[in-house]
Amino acid sequence: MLPASKTVKRTAKDLMRGKWPQLMAVCCIIVSGYLAVILAESTLQYALGDTVPLFTAVLQQKIGNLTPAVLLCEVLGLLLMLFIWGPLFLGAQRWFWRLSGGADDTVGGLFHYFSSFRLYGRAVCFRFFLFLRILLAGLVCFAPAILSYILVSPEFYAALGLQTPIALADLWSLPGIFGALGLVAFVPWMLRYYLAAYLLINDPELSPWQALTLSCKVSRGSRAVYLGLLLTFIGWALLCLLALPVFFVLPYLMTALPVFARYAIDNYNVSFQRVPGYGMY
Repeated sequence: MLPASKTVKRTAKDLMRGKWPQLMAVCCIIVSGYLAVILAESTLQYALGDTVPLFTAVLQQKIGNLTPAVLLCEVLGLLLMLFIWGPLFLGAQRWFWRLSGGADDTVGGLFHYFSSFRLYGRAVCFRFFLFLRILLAGLVCFAPAILSYILVSPEFYAALGLQTPIALADLWSLPGIFGALGLVAFVPWMLRYYLAAYLLINDPELSPWQALTLSCKVSRGSRAVYLGLLLTFIGWALLCLLALPVFFVLPYLMTALPVFARYAIDNYNVSFQRVPGYGMY
């Protein structure tokens, strides 16, 4: 049986008790690492001149602003996320996974995946394969929205030397509609991988690709409950707009998720006996 969200959150609070210095330090490093990546990308943008971020250009339908400099900055950001922040965040997930199992690691455990070339390569491969699956799923789910966005974009027709068809003037909301439908399809798809990191962390012999594939099987029957748990943190997430609450909410969330993951894996073990038992690793 899967636990209610209240049970998971209560367990998380119990695990966090008396460990706030470590929790704060771990979360400060995670946030700082992410901000460092953003800062590096912003610095390159500044060095190359005024460039419009990719997301902003797409959102404002300014496709013509997508210069090589913009794409270079985006590629740099992705590479830093993959090679620096990716292993760091996986180390954080491992730290909280072990905390949920009763371990009392030092903050240095956060850098576990930087301790050897094999572990580092394992973490980078996992993030790359996960990103690849996210990208492919996103392209499939949002393809109608992307195509409709291009078809109603005046710049698309300007690039072809044509005038925007008058009939398309009434279809400006089409990308938004298809985007919403794509999101409805994309979220359940992505929930299939919510256990992948914990399965990889728990079993040193499991390859990154196997962890992602196994997560699709093990997560069956628990995805909706997991989504419900995430939704209970919406209020806390909004509170993070005030900045300081994030240093309570982030440890709280990062502790609650592996607690639920252990229940989900145990529930699968009881039903199918196919996943190695999880321990303190």
